[in-house]
Amino acid sequence: MKTVSADVLIIGGGAAGLRAAIEARRSKIDVLLISKTPPGLGNCTAYAGGGFQGPLGKLTPEEHIERTVKGGKFLNNRKLVETMSRDAKSRLMELREFGVKLETGDGTASVSGPFPMNGTGLTLPLVDFARASGVRMMQNLIAVRLCRTGDRVVGAVGFNRLTGEVVGFQAKSTVLASGGAGQIYARTDTPVGTTGEGYAMAYEAGAKLMDMEFVQFFPFGLVEQGLPMFLFNPGVVEMGRLVNNRDEEFLKAAGYSPGRDFVQHRDTLSRLICREIHEGRGDRDAVLLDLKAPQPTQYSLNMLGELDEIKRKWLSKFDLQARNLHIAPLVHYFMGGIEIDQDGRTDVPGLYAAGEVTGGIDGANRLGGNALTNTIVFGARAGKAAAEHARTSRFEPVDSSARKLHGHVAELRSRSASAGAHPKEIRRRLQRMMVRNVGVIRSKESLQGAFECLGELRNDLARIHASSSWELGAALEVEAMLTVAEMVAKCASERTESRGAHYRLDYPDENDTWLKNIMVQRSGQEMKIEKRAVIRTR
Repeated sequence: MKTVSADVLIIGGGAAGLRAAIEARRSKIDVLLISKTPPGLGNCTAYAGGGFQGPLGKLTPEEHIERTVKGGKFLNNRKLVETMSRDAKSRLMELREFGVKLETGDGTASVSGPFPMNGTGLTLPLVDFARASGVRMMQNLIAVRLCRTGDRVVGAVGFNRLTGEVVGFQAKSTVLASGGAGQIYARTDTPVGTTGEGYAMAYEAGAKLMDMEFVQFFPFGLVEQGLPMFLFNPGVVEMGRLVNNRDEEFLKAAGYSPGRDFVQHRDTLSRLICREIHEGRGDRDAVLLDLKAPQPTQYSLNMLGELDEIKRKWLSKFDLQARNLHIAPLVHYFMGGIEIDQDGRTDVPGLYAAGEVTGGIDGANRLGGNALTNTIVFGARAGKAAAEHARTSRFEPVDSSARKLHGHVAELRSRSASAGAHPKEIRRRLQRMMVRNVGVIRSKESLQGAFECLGELRNDLARIHASSSWELGAALEVEAMLTVAEMVAKCASERTESRGAHYRLDYPDENDTWLKNIMVQRSGQEMKIEKRAVIRTR
């Protein structure tokens, strides 16, 4: 075991963590950023499309606020939405000072990188600027637990999956910017390390989380056997024919266009696809994309080059003239997360959060482009507030937390390989169950099945075995994944209506009595659920 100290500890190497680190370092204090992967790579920001949405050009802040709240089905925290819209323009323009090549339009901005990692046009310049500013960075670290003294977070403990070493991090302020938990589902486009430790750590530390039932699915995901899961740009889909097993273009029949309606209606498009599958009009749990004779529309003309790149990189051995591609929604983003105020503060002193790990901004459905805007605006705000808090705080020991994690790791190593469950197998079973029971379409019966499976997996977790450092890391990840999955299932069971990304067969309509946020918090050993009125401003 070893201990590392920093005034501000940032957990996460995506855009939110990098922006928080840069802002905290502006206060001339010591900042340490830790991440699972090399900072700027291996996270959701790096694989994002590189697009921002905000009040730029002709789009006013009021219009952006209205668009965001309507898209979120009126469950958004209006204070956070207004803060994001008010700050967005200046914060996005500021990115150019950090070496980011930003292009702007009416209501949009974008960066570009090598396809498909367009988001590295944002993250890699931020990494370079942060390092040049004096931000220290450590990688290959899984943050496992937050350390508390009294009611205050005073750092964290992590595990180095390459060396097997337990590391304690003393910090006067801690910022969680660890991203989402897409990997609790088998069908997802998120990087393999997106396993939700941030949610689990905040929950274990007593912080409130909200809206965890709202998981965003990207409608057009490649789920072809033998090929990697991949997101099709809606413009590419629009050039072909999306059909069911009866060769019916069901989206067109329902009055929707894959391209025109994508930004505002990801939830509806995903639901329509999954209804076709659920009602027996799918093929291998998917619908079919016919790209035999692409027909570019005005919207999709600029997608021809991307289609050629997709064919070259992923479909070179796939005969598009003879076969259709299997398409189904993939988990892409978590709208819910840790509750924060306008400066990224949680309800636990010393703990701040920014980016996808937080809730309240998106409500029941996120609009395309708002995720990256969120990371930059609230990354900066959380970094500044964390630095201010650090100036008036002191270091506290984290040795006891480090010893507990060291003992837990030793116990995992000591269990019999023959009697123990393997972390990979528990992970696979969880992922398959979540797609089947807590996916786009949910019901009382499916959610009850989820709870039964989670109970079985918890029992298996108690005898999980790991020998190598990499397997130990996988075991620690799956512990967090089960906690997050339980939160999602409990909140989905509680919300007896359909709204945004949450759709229930047994409650298929929106119900205005459900204009409430579902809050999750640990109470002893129990997961406490409560309903709270939406935070409004006007």
